[in-house]
This record gives sequence, structure tokens and C-alpha cells, in this order.
Amino acid sequence: MTTETVLSKDIFSSDLKASMEVWNAIATESSSTIYIRGGALRDSFVNHIYGSNLKIKDVDVMVSSDLISVLAIASKKYGAKIEERNKRKKLPRYSLRFPNSNLASDLSIMQAHPISYDTPRTTEEMLLENARLSNFDVNTLVLGLPDGKFYDPLGAMESIKRKAINLVSEKSLYSNPASILDGLGIAFKTNFQFSDKTKETIRLNASVITKLQVWFLKQKVQSILEHSTSAKLKKELEDLGILEVRPEIADIIDKLEDK
Repeated sequence: MTTETVLSKDIFSSDLKASMEVWNAIATESSSTIYIRGGALRDSFVNHIYGSNLKIKDVDVMVSSDLISVLAIASKKYGAKIEERNKRKKLPRYSLRFPNSNLASDLSIMQAHPISYDTPRTTEEMLLENARLSNFDVNTLVLGLPDGKFYDPLGAMESIKRKAINLVSEKSLYSNPASILDGLGIAFKTNFQFSDKTKETIRLNASVITKLQVWFLKQKVQSILEHSTSAKLKKELEDLGILEVRPEIADIIDKLEDK
């Protein structure tokens, strides 16, 4: 599948197509492979399959190498405003805004990048390793540029067709306790549900939520309530055992509802 074919498809919104076209040009000029991944692809396919109208606000982008060249071209030739963000797994991250673009881009280097191995890895191996570091399977779709090749290392499309959200690994709950709330946000936004196995894993590890500070919980809850009622959110949190270990979340929900 060529890039031209991919970008002409009705799967993607005009804003996302425009962003992809810029990244496609940067990939070509930097002789790099750039990967679009995560929520933008997930929500595009949800819209396409179910006729939903989920709004895409940003694009997750990653490169396997030569991050500096990619940043230089994005800034000098395409006028991107670049802001350094907090590192993820000790790897650099940047937020980019291109002129006349409605979508921000979150750029990072692939977590399973080639320099972390003594022996060369194939693209498929690196993307699989990177996907295994994600929180939920529906976030692991990848589109490579400039070749336009799709990758689905963990079977995310099958989960999307079943309206299911599967936790990739129990470890992700400990490396990022906010994953539980992020997953609920996805569930309410897409009208999907956690798989039974994912629910049980969260229940058994609900105590990880105690690591999150109140101000951060408030921020996450507020985001979830954009797609849910307070009653539904409380019910889900209770079912997952979250309110048992962080009962103050119920108060946070009530206060946000009263505003």
C-alpha cells in the first residue's frame, strides 16, 4: 500500500491527512522512517467502522533514529514550533506545532530503538517490542511513512472490531498508574469495554492508583467526564476496586459535576 493510497483514504480526517502529509515529506527529506501511532489511528478506525465522530486533537509520532535531523527539518523548512517535554522511559520527547495545523504532534524516539540492541532488529521486531511497552492494545496501531505500511503488532484491529480494550501487560500499571484512568477515558470515548481479563488484572492491582497525586487525579477525572456521566464513572471505578483504595475520587467527581 503506497503512502498516496493511504492518505487518499476516507479513514482519516482532513486535519490528520494534512498532518500526515507534512510528516511524510519530513520522512522523505530526512531519509528516515517516521511512524504515526496510537490514539489518532485508533479513533480514525473507530470513526470509520462505527460511524462515530471522535475528534482527534493530536498525533503521536516516533522515529527509530536520527531524531535531530527530523527536528531540524521540521523547524527550518516547515516552521514547526518545538517544545521539549518530559522524557518517557529516559528518552527525549518533543511537542511540535506546524503553521496552519489544527493538530499538535508529540514526537519521540522509538522505545525499542535499534541502538538499544547489540544485534540488528527488523522493523517488525522493533515495533512489536515497542507495542509491548504500551498500556492497551488498541493504542498500538502504527502507520509507517513514507512507505505507507500499516502495522498491527498486537492485533488491535480485532479488539476494535470487538469493541474491547485489553491491557498489554500488568507491568504497565506500575510503570504508569494513570493507565487505569487513561483506559477508562478510552472506554467512555469510544463506547468500548475492558475485557474481563483486563478488569480482573486492574482489580488485583488497584492499589497502584494510590501513587497518583490528587491534583493529577482531578485532571484525569475531568478529562474522562467529557465523555461520561458522573454516575457511570463512579460505577466503573467501584467495579474496578478503585474507589475502595481512593475513595476521595468520588468527592472529586461530585465537585466537578457541581461546577
